[in-house]
Amino acid sequence: MTISHNTQFSGYASVSGGSAEATLITTNDKSLFSYIERFHFSVYDAADGEGGVLELLDENGTVLWRTNVDGIKDVPLDFGEYGMKVGKISSIHALVTGANTQAKIWIGITGHLEVD
Repeated sequence: MTISHNTQFSGYASVSGGSAEATLITTNDKSLFSYIERFHFSVYDAADGEGGVLELLDENGTVLWRTNVDGIKDVPLDFGEYGMKVGKISSIHALVTGANTQAKIWIGITGHLEVD
């Protein structure tokens, strides 16, 4: 999904595998600040063994959020209407690594862009 100036954004993806990546949002303007309002993930098929990790990353590989995916869980995170400021970025990705077997995860994100 592509978004423009001073607007809400949302994106979702389903990822599976011991190592998988999905792009959740892409913006047109890197001069605006991104704020995550809500992030929701659901592990509906857990990774086998230990070491499975889900990371929310910007395009530079900076980790915005990290959690294990070794158990079935449903986690909604709400950062309020002002959101969690993540900086001037052009994309947000979800990455699953370290899982011995295929973890299956649904991820959703909403937020907004604004001039700071």
